[in-house]
Amino acid sequence: MLTKLRKIVANKILYPIAKKLASIGLSPNTITVIGLLFSILYLASMYVEKLELAVFFILASGVMDALDGAVAKVTGKTTKLGAFLDSTIDRIEDSIFILGLSFLKFESLLIYVFLALSLMISYMRARGESLGLKLEGVGVMERSERIIAVFLIVIVSSFSYEVAHFILYATIALSLITFVQRFFFITNSLTLKEQNT
Repeated sequence: MLTKLRKIVANKILYPIAKKLASIGLSPNTITVIGLLFSILYLASMYVEKLELAVFFILASGVMDALDGAVAKVTGKTTKLGAFLDSTIDRIEDSIFILGLSFLKFESLLIYVFLALSLMISYMRARGESLGLKLEGVGVMERSERIIAVFLIVIVSSFSYEVAHFILYATIALSLITFVQRFFFITNSLTLKEQNT
C-alpha cells in the first residue's frame, strides 16, 4: 500500500540524504547494521518500559532501513552480499519489533501469530521473486505497514491498552489477509506460467 508513497519520498528526500552519507564514506552495509543496533535499543527500551525511547528507536531503525537501499542505489554499490545482509537483518528486525510487544503484556499467542504471519509474508515474497514473480505491492499489510502498526501500538498503549489491543488484532487480521492474497497470487501466477510453457 505504501509502495508508491515510498518511491516519492525516496526521490525527494532519501536520495539527497543518501548522497551526503555516501560522501562521508558510509557504506550501505554499515547503515544496515546501524539500523539493527537501533532495533536492539528499541527492545531494551521496551524491556525497561521507556516507551518514548522505544518509539524513537523504531523510527530511527526504519530510517536506516530506507537509507541503506538508497545509498546502495546512488553509489551503484548494489551487491548480492548487501542484498542478502539487508534481507536477513530485516527479518531479525521484524522479529525484534514484534517480540518487543510482549513487554506490553499482550497475550503470548497474539505475539506468536503476528510473528509467524510476518515471517511467512516475507518468505513468500522472497520465494515468489526467486521464481520470477514480482511481489512488491501485493497484499494490504506489507513490511512498512506492519512496522507502522507496531509503532502505533506502542504509542497508543501509553494511554489506552484497549485501543492498542484492538490495533494489534486488526494488524493480525490484515496480515492474515495479506498471507492469503500472496498465496493465491503466487499459485495463480505459477499455474498460468506452467500452462503457457
